[in-house]
Amino acid sequence: MERLEEKARQLTDLIFELTHQIQSQHPSAHIQDCDVSFAELGVILYLSRKGPSIMREMADYAGSAVSTMTGVVDRLVAKGLVTRQRPEEDRRIVQVELTDKARAVLRAHFHEHMAVSRAILAALNEEDQEALITVMQKVVKKQSQPAEPA
Repeated sequence: MERLEEKARQLTDLIFELTHQIQSQHPSAHIQDCDVSFAELGVILYLSRKGPSIMREMADYAGSAVSTMTGVVDRLVAKGLVTRQRPEEDRRIVQVELTDKARAVLRAHFHEHMAVSRAILAALNEEDQEALITVMQKVVKKQSQPAEPA
């Protein structure tokens, strides 16, 4: 376990250093002109993939209470990034949808992430690029699985 802790510390240091370098080289690598929290970004990304959604779906996906999701959506509405609508067929449902402003922010954010990804990959040869992508796919797959009981 000590070896895992040491590796975790090394990885954390490397992530911090890489983040610092990327922010130095790409100072706009964040959502510009929008003070968006991690939870708010999660909702924006969810809606960009799933399209208009109801609060319960978003809360379930985020693993949060509907009341918590309501607060997140309230802040996004205030920032002009999402709208709430009540479908005529069932006025009890609140459907949340991205605004054009949010879509524009996402496009810019995506292009900035692509620039960062290109910079990371450009530092590696093709074999190492493939290895990095393979390792990241494994990490993402493992993280998406339910945690094993201790």
